[in-house]
Amino acid sequence: MIIILFMKTEKKYNTKSFDFGKKKDFDRYRKFFVADPYNRINEIKFQVLFCLLQPILKGASILDLGCGEAFYADYLIKNGARHFLGIDRSPHMIEQAKKDNFDKKKKEFITGDMLKVGLWQKSQYDIVLSIFSLMRVRSIKKLFKSVAVSTKKGGVFVIVTNAYEMDKNLAGKRFIVKIKKNSKIFLNNYPRPAHYFIREAASNGYKLAYLFSKPFSKDKKIIYPNPKNIKGFDMILFFVKQKK
Repeated sequence: MIIILFMKTEKKYNTKSFDFGKKKDFDRYRKFFVADPYNRINEIKFQVLFCLLQPILKGASILDLGCGEAFYADYLIKNGARHFLGIDRSPHMIEQAKKDNFDKKKKEFITGDMLKVGLWQKSQYDIVLSIFSLMRVRSIKKLFKSVAVSTKKGGVFVIVTNAYEMDKNLAGKRFIVKIKKNSKIFLNNYPRPAHYFIREAASNGYKLAYLFSKPFSKDKKIIYPNPKNIKGFDMILFFVKQKK
């Protein structure tokens, strides 16, 4: 998982790689971005996510692609999930996840690229999660095809992501977003509108069952390209794998 930090229009910004695979950058992330897990779970997007998952958690096997520290894994297990498998490319994220999650029988964490499906495609899952990780995945088509094979019929694929409404001429361009609360500026590597995910889901046998959309809060601001032509949203897309 990589975030790009900037110092001031795209030409004026001097880019610096912010890579969770590097211990120094991981420590910076922990300092600036991570709050108490219980406070994070109480954020509105996680409240909505857990309300959606609650009716199907009992006995569920869960695959989490780009799990990070998986601060919510305990919550899912305590509320009925049978097993949780988290994949993240950062060894530091996985190390932290293992420190924070003690029940090794029900929780498993693997370091690796989510697109290398051999890491996780040995089983089928009731629930597949991707929480703020698909913005940095180049091939959504490839990922959806792989996830579709690994989702049980009637199972779900739930995506929590940044999504955008934009002019057509901005499609495919990188957006620069500033987080005011810590003065950090990051690049959303592959910005996509919601209908992109919905289209790929439909072509792989999923049906959209629920969509939650919340405009970026005031502390998250698009600063490039022209923000007048872009609207950013924190979004939850809840897809169900069709049985036929």
